Amino acid sequence: MRPSLSFETEGRDSGAAPEALPSGPGAAAGGWRRAVAEWPRSSAFQTASTLWFAAFCAGFSLLPGEASQRLLFYGFVPFALPAVALAAGRVWRSPLAWAIAAFLVYMAASALWSVHWLSVGDAARKSFWIGFFLVLCALRPPDTWRPVVLATLLFAAGVAIWSMADFLPTCSEGVRFTGYGQHANSNYTAMVAGMVGLLGLSATLSARGGPSVVLLAAQAPVSGLLAVTGSRAALYSYLAGLGLSVLLVILPGTFRGVGRVVAMLAVCLAVGLFTVQDRCVVHQPGAAQEGGMGWLTAQLARGDKFRILIWTENLHRVAQRPVFGYGVTTPDEVFLDGERVGTHAHDMFLAQAFYGGVTGLLLWAGVLVLALRVAWKRWRAGGDTTLVAALLFLFLVGLVDVGPVLVDVQAIWFYVWLPLGIALSCDLADRNPRRSTPAEAPPPGPLPMA
Repeated sequence: MRPSLSFETEGRDSGAAPEALPSGPGAAAGGWRRAVAEWPRSSAFQTASTLWFAAFCAGFSLLPGEASQRLLFYGFVPFALPAVALAAGRVWRSPLAWAIAAFLVYMAASALWSVHWLSVGDAARKSFWIGFFLVLCALRPPDTWRPVVLATLLFAAGVAIWSMADFLPTCSEGVRFTGYGQHANSNYTAMVAGMVGLLGLSATLSARGGPSVVLLAAQAPVSGLLAVTGSRAALYSYLAGLGLSVLLVILPGTFRGVGRVVAMLAVCLAVGLFTVQDRCVVHQPGAAQEGGMGWLTAQLARGDKFRILIWTENLHRVAQRPVFGYGVTTPDEVFLDGERVGTHAHDMFLAQAFYGGVTGLLLWAGVLVLALRVAWKRWRAGGDTTLVAALLFLFLVGLVDVGPVLVDVQAIWFYVWLPLGIALSCDLADRNPRRSTPAEAPPPGPLPMA
């Protein structure tokens, strides 16, 4: 008799009674536990997570104010809490997760020896929610980040066109791209735009059907907005990341149609960099605003914006308490002739040394080194330049314009913690191949043009 694929038929053929399905409260409890365990991998959660991440990231490109972004984040917590709780144990397979956890715990604990030591609870709260966000990022397979990034790029391009249309005709002193909310200065806008542009470029170049001209063209308004903010650090870091992305795509082999890609990017940069050429330079307080002065000349005329003074003062402070620093809640203000010229170190590494001493600096350096290792492995394995470009941007911007990273939901989450969250997602996928779909990633080598 031919063997049957049906358990019921097999039972009838053998004369045995069909096996009864489990029932009762125990079976119901077991089914509920299985449903909960499968929740992080369910299509419902992944779809909701994609929509939420797209809205959350796009919101940073608009910068509507910190309050709305925090509402969006904390409003999603009840929905994501079961998935994060179930996945938290698997995150520890990644050395990067251990490094991030060590840094967050240490920085939260440093509030105990800071000036405002009673705020240790608030520092612990910020560390917890940053960790929650990173686990939420880690739940996503690496290939699912592309639609989020591209949606953010297109939204940011629209915001950039709207912003410049509002700004350029008037060049009024009151419009400095501080976002349409309560952000301190236009550097937030610049750094978010730079990170959006680089993530979008990497996602565009990694398309299986070849780069889309529409997505490449979206770089033009983003780079234009970046230029008119007047943030030199963000602009130069964006250009460096853009150049590295194109180089790494070309490097593995002959990129068919590379001339079109380079030409399109050149047009984007030309539009971006010369949008405000000989128009007006109203970017930051104290910026040169002479009629007819070109953009580059005006930026050079701005000087170092007290950076050398701020760095020197912070180096002196770190030398006084080198091991454990001053604590994460200690103010790091710098004054000149009674006027405050800096609210933080304006250097990502120097800032962590101020708050956490050499110990905090080494922990933060360990996080970045492990993240860079993941980025390098991703590029070598599948030609993905996303993390390499994003971490280069973070490193270069961090040299001159990033302070504390242990903060509540705000723009810094987008250009500091989101890249680290993507790196954590990639690292976990590399350690558990079933979570990733490497066959969908384009291998290094020739890529067709759309």
